[in-house]
Amino acid sequence: ILGLPVGHPADIWSIGCTIYELYSGQLLFKGQTNNQMLKLFMVLKGKIPNRMLKPAKSKHFDESGVFLDTSADPVTGKVVVKRLASVPASCDLKFLLRPDEGTDEADREARQQLVHLLEGCLQLDPAQRLTAAAALSHPFCAPALAQTGTISAREPC
Repeated sequence: ILGLPVGHPADIWSIGCTIYELYSGQLLFKGQTNNQMLKLFMVLKGKIPNRMLKPAKSKHFDESGVFLDTSADPVTGKVVVKRLASVPASCDLKFLLRPDEGTDEADREARQQLVHLLEGCLQLDPAQRLTAAAALSHPFCAPALAQTGTISAREPC
């Protein structure tokens, strides 16, 4: 969306979104445009670091890192651009997944581990995101790995 190089960290972001959606049955980000998606990312995770915006060639931020919130005017249908110096994080994974409301202690612990795993997968800064190895060794994944053993795979074709 920002036009930055993609790699394993982008895959980890996608996995985090998918795990959330499989667990909750809900889409994590329901934006219909790239602009809406970026705004929703920031609502959940806070401002995208300026150092990520500098190399990006994005029409969604101005040269000083101000978010350009683009939407259609409900009356005229014309595109309206609002300059938002900040998009405060007004939601978080703990609120969405309610780890303290589990049915028993084991369920609450699993939910807390899930929140922690997803926080690592959904870091805005790709350099701060969990690696695949770190995600697989996370306590939330440990029971599944204990049953199946280590994961091995061949090089992709």
